[in-house]
Amino acid sequence: MAFGMKKWLASMAVGCLVVAAWRLPPEHVEGRDASVRTAEEIRFHALEREVRVASGVLFRSLWADSLSTRVVDVAEGGVAVLAPSAGDAVDAQLRRMHRRVADQVEGRNRAGMTFGYVVQAHDHRREDGAFSPRDRTETYVGTRDGVDYCMQVRVGDSGYMADVLGRRLVGTDNRTTPYGDDLGPCRFYLAYGFPGERVQEWLERGAIEFAFEPATSHLATLEGWSFTLSDYEMRRRGPLGLDYLARRDIGNTLDRCLAGLEDACGAFLSDPVASTLITEQQAEIVRRSPATGVGSIFGVRTWVQGLRSLLSDLEEEFGEKAFEAFWTSDAEVDVAFENTFGVAPGAWMVSRIERLQGIDDPGPGVPRHASSASMLTIAAFLGLGYWRRRERRIPD
Repeated sequence: MAFGMKKWLASMAVGCLVVAAWRLPPEHVEGRDASVRTAEEIRFHALEREVRVASGVLFRSLWADSLSTRVVDVAEGGVAVLAPSAGDAVDAQLRRMHRRVADQVEGRNRAGMTFGYVVQAHDHRREDGAFSPRDRTETYVGTRDGVDYCMQVRVGDSGYMADVLGRRLVGTDNRTTPYGDDLGPCRFYLAYGFPGERVQEWLERGAIEFAFEPATSHLATLEGWSFTLSDYEMRRRGPLGLDYLARRDIGNTLDRCLAGLEDACGAFLSDPVASTLITEQQAEIVRRSPATGVGSIFGVRTWVQGLRSLLSDLEEEFGEKAFEAFWTSDAEVDVAFENTFGVAPGAWMVSRIERLQGIDDPGPGVPRHASSASMLTIAAFLGLGYWRRRERRIPD
């Protein structure tokens, strides 16, 4: 005999009665006191953070000193490519990489700086605290023995040093920026020299992340690389159009900016630390060390399309002369931006977001990009219900 609807309802009711008899009367749930850290714990965590920062400053100071010396010493035609020696195969890769980097630098190096592309093991100077297995590209800028230089230091696992150059050359090094070329933020130092003091401070507070990639209209320019905007920089959207959940505390300023609010977009551009573009610890390491940039909180993911092409898009849109005036300005970044480009930073950012990914409607509701997932879910449930209905039909 078929197990009809009445029997299902009766079973559910009996089950509810059994649970009620077992658990009633309801017990008071004891509230949990918030965890209160002792003074010793607070002091321990503060010291632990200070040790991490101090070790990060120390080994980057050592890296900057030794690597810049080698770059200046071995540079040919203003270009040096360095990697741990691992035989003839790696030496051949170094020569090929040198030719490719030299082609990128040619015509761009109007400031006469020396450019270095360095592959560095993540645990080099481990005794000084250098042990961070995260793949990343760090930027170092300065003067060594009277020679101005800019370096991109590609940090990777020490066990795979021989593979890093190969991945760069064949276009599969998708673990860290830059993707569109190999110059990264150095493209601006090579073209315009050292920036104004306020602009340099802004870059060191995290805005260096805005300078990693070429303009969004020129991404697929290198041999072996075929990146599009969506490929090289992951969207805010996850599977089936759903937002990524791991947004941490970045939400407020960024969400308001993506909703088209100019003041929020202006704040996101002007204060990358407050916008959690980089962590406070990363910012402290940069402030106290020779590094200009040590990586981003985002890794390979961002929630703003073309985030790392922002400065390149400015240069392309307003021209090299206007960009140079902004780059070398001694004024505060917001003032220099508006005086040079004739538009407020927040207004320009809103127009750029609207062009590249669209403005999110503010207020409650299902995001526009989640509509496809919603319709697919509804269709799936309707199909399941129809299939079950046909299965229960009694033939005449």
